[in-house]
Amino acid sequence: MTIEGFKVPSENLGAFCDPATLGFKTTDELSPLEGTIGQERAISALELGLDISEPGFNIFISGPPGSGRNTAIRSYVDRVAADKPTPPDWGYVHNFDDPAQPRAIQLPCGMMRTLRRDMEELVGTCRREIPRAFESDDYTHRVEDALKEVQAQTKTMTDELDQRAKEAGFALRPTQTGITPIPIADGQPIPAEQFAAMPKEEMEGMRERAEKLQHDIGHTTAELKRLGKVAIERARDVDTVVVRFTLTPIVDELQTKYAEFPEVVEYLKSVETDMAERQDIFKPSDEAAPPPIPGFMDRINPDELFASYR
Repeated sequence: MTIEGFKVPSENLGAFCDPATLGFKTTDELSPLEGTIGQERAISALELGLDISEPGFNIFISGPPGSGRNTAIRSYVDRVAADKPTPPDWGYVHNFDDPAQPRAIQLPCGMMRTLRRDMEELVGTCRREIPRAFESDDYTHRVEDALKEVQAQTKTMTDELDQRAKEAGFALRPTQTGITPIPIADGQPIPAEQFAAMPKEEMEGMRERAEKLQHDIGHTTAELKRLGKVAIERARDVDTVVVRFTLTPIVDELQTKYAEFPEVVEYLKSVETDMAERQDIFKPSDEAAPPPIPGFMDRINPDELFASYR
């Protein structure tokens, strides 16, 4: 038999469907296909799995791309969900007691987005208004009033120490290691040669007075450090008042809005407390506390400082 006997006519090389036999002109005239063609066992298993409401059961679906598995899943899940109660929203919030364990909060459907917007507005208002409060004259006067007593005590102690040093024949000179008494005569430091040429009794007397003065210096220095800590605490107390003045009304309003959701109310309380303790993040950059590592803050996006309130 020659090769001519194996030739196939060109009209038989592909399937042909006469459009006139379809019964419609375009697919717009057709209703969408419901269900899946074939895969009866897979569909039966899917229906069984979706009908199980107990926890601990899962559905695993696999198949080659283009097999329609995603479309089938969505279609059946939508159909089952239509007859079920609307599930609640779940959202994670920062846990200020244990940052490694975020807290999950449940709210009615749609309210979690509302809470997210409320928190964004709270943070935005605080970032806008609190720095202005720190730059106000009222804030400056508050800090001055809070530190007035400490500053008066500091001046009194330093003046008394200077007077005791003068009476003992010394002047006080600050150094990198503290305060050093310098012997003086007629208001001027005594040169080393003159000090070495002093009579032994006079030199010993000056050394004894220097030792006693050094003891007074140590005591006064310790008290000045204590007063410095008091000053820092009082300044921070003023900062807390300034932050809460702007923050508390907003939080109170939100707590009223979410009053029937105790977990949200507790979370908002934690946010207020944390913001009040982190006053430095609201201060203008030239007043904020210096970073522990030089240049560290330059590498931080300012938004990251407020990430725990999202």
